[in-house]
Amino acid sequence: MIHYSFSKESFKISDDVTRSSIHYSNYEFSLMKEFSKLHDPAIFKQKALSERCRVFFDYFDKKDPEWKLRTFDDATFDKNIVHKGLYFKEELGKLYKNKKDAANPRPNVVTRKENATINNMFLKRLEETKKTENLMADSTTLMRIYGQCFINDTNVDQQGTLQETFNKYSRKMFPFFTNKLPVFEGLNDRIIENGFPNLQNGYDDNKHEFDGKNVIDFIKKSSNGKGIVISASSSHVKDLVKLIHLLRAMNNEFPIQIVYKGDLNNRAKSNIIHAATDEIQDIIDPKNKASKSPNSIEALILNNVEKYASKFPKQDIWFVNIKETIKRNYKYSFPGYANKILALLFTSFKEVVLMDADTIPLISLQEFFEMPQYKDTSTMFFRDRTIRDINDYLETNYFTKLCPTSTNSIDSLFGINAITNHTLLNPYMTGYRHYQEAGVVLIDKSKHFLGILMMFPLSVWKEPVKSSIWGEKEMYWLGMSIAGDENYRFNEYSAASIGEIITNPKHKHYPNSDANEICSSHPGHVDKDGKLLWINSGFKYCKKNAHFRDRNKFPFETYAVEELANLYDSPLKIKHGIVPPDLPVLRQPGSPIDLTNENLIKNYWKGQTKDMDELNEEESNKIKQKEKGNPQKGWNKNSICSSYQYCAYSIIDSYPHNDGLVEKGHVFKFDEDLISKYDYLGKIWVNGRTKSLV
Repeated sequence: MIHYSFSKESFKISDDVTRSSIHYSNYEFSLMKEFSKLHDPAIFKQKALSERCRVFFDYFDKKDPEWKLRTFDDATFDKNIVHKGLYFKEELGKLYKNKKDAANPRPNVVTRKENATINNMFLKRLEETKKTENLMADSTTLMRIYGQCFINDTNVDQQGTLQETFNKYSRKMFPFFTNKLPVFEGLNDRIIENGFPNLQNGYDDNKHEFDGKNVIDFIKKSSNGKGIVISASSSHVKDLVKLIHLLRAMNNEFPIQIVYKGDLNNRAKSNIIHAATDEIQDIIDPKNKASKSPNSIEALILNNVEKYASKFPKQDIWFVNIKETIKRNYKYSFPGYANKILALLFTSFKEVVLMDADTIPLISLQEFFEMPQYKDTSTMFFRDRTIRDINDYLETNYFTKLCPTSTNSIDSLFGINAITNHTLLNPYMTGYRHYQEAGVVLIDKSKHFLGILMMFPLSVWKEPVKSSIWGEKEMYWLGMSIAGDENYRFNEYSAASIGEIITNPKHKHYPNSDANEICSSHPGHVDKDGKLLWINSGFKYCKKNAHFRDRNKFPFETYAVEELANLYDSPLKIKHGIVPPDLPVLRQPGSPIDLTNENLIKNYWKGQTKDMDELNEEESNKIKQKEKGNPQKGWNKNSICSSYQYCAYSIIDSYPHNDGLVEKGHVFKFDEDLISKYDYLGKIWVNGRTKSLV
């Protein structure tokens, strides 16, 4: 009889063995050995790429003629395979409950047989999870080869047989697409079906016609021009109207495509068109309040239009309905956040500024395209808040396994390079859940097309992807790295907290600390020269109707209800920004099996003084301020503004990797001219209303 040990130490040994067995360095494409026996790698590499592609896909067709990209909805992926103790705890909890429900006199006694049963269940889950993970890695490997053969090789259309293979595998790689294009609806009854509008230099009637053969090929070759893309539905119309007013005040000349899935009604469209095309008087002051009240928000806006050279040009709006691009049986494979990925693919623009409806650009869109990161790489990504929210070994190892990592893999036979520390040393891969903020994404589709396509497997694979990243926001850099394309860049600084530095000690959470403190629901992004580029979450102090719930919370106990309501509805006062200190590397690059360094830092954190957001309910009711010491973390979340508010600190107590006493972030102070400009833009955004509210 096998003796099973189910101690804490045995669970640790099991976890160590599992981490080693699933490590990405052990992954090999499932058909690599067989293919290598048929085609000597050294000789195969010397062949022309078109010949390599022909040979491989002929081989793969014979091996698995029914293959297509799976959603893996019916597959097992259990994150507890590297946490055996947790798996046992959960299963034992179910066992205890069943025994108690059955009136077992000893419900908490576990027999050796019951332990063995749970262990066998665990081993089965382990093998099923490993199988699922390897099949997913096989899928991204196949997509990279597909990309190298048909997306990155511009000569494929000259090879008749390969073009047929391209068409065939485009359907296999993206079985959820109908091979139809969206319907483009422009102003003045311009309707384009079965093609892309030509917006290279303003609209003309020479549309790009789709021949119906390969929608992926068509999108890559026919995308044209630069523009703004926003994924939206009728529920976003209020924010869209405000954003369009703001863009007009900033003299935006780029066309705007609003992408929806049949869920933008005619009333919403009408409001958007009015916002884009009405005269300045009609959008700012339709009831002529300025003439009656010189201190009204309308008067304050109109009095500054000339100062800020706002011409309020009419906007070229396009509604893009992608409803018919997705097969009905895949309707639920694309949750709400995936609409942004669909919008990025199906927009007709080649160079894209992908924005959320509640994003606030504070520089012209042309300036984004002129940033050095975009000029160098045709991408511009932005970092999220450096929140101490930790991911798991299994998650970083999983995503690394989806990437090209070996110089001796099947990828290498097609000239696909392995990823480097550009990916492996980024904050997500070294232990933290938040790396990218996706309120603004700049990308040239044609230059990074495979990276965009690689986001689709991530979108349709629910686990472990869904629980490992927040929505789609990490998929932009992940898609590119998985595609073997590391030619992307991020803004130098992580997200800042934008607002006003708190000067009254009575309102500070850490009144005796030297740390500057900004509590705000608006993350913002500052370039290397200190210029504020954009903020998120709209322009109101708090985008949620939360003032009444917050009236008894620190620091608003002394505010009258009406005073607090006015504050919440007013434009955010932008005077300062704080970027807290960066986080230490928690997990060394390469998903090391040994967790000693990671656990050392975690244990250090556990021994630190509790921050305000770590107090339990009883403690937080008693303690409104920390009278001694510095904050331990750069970001502290609180319950203000429906828990959207974070407080940022410029100084924190040192992490163990630093011999100093404190670590310092960055404080930005904006000049009076900029503060006045932000006030002007904030008033325009807050004043923006749909026609039904005018």
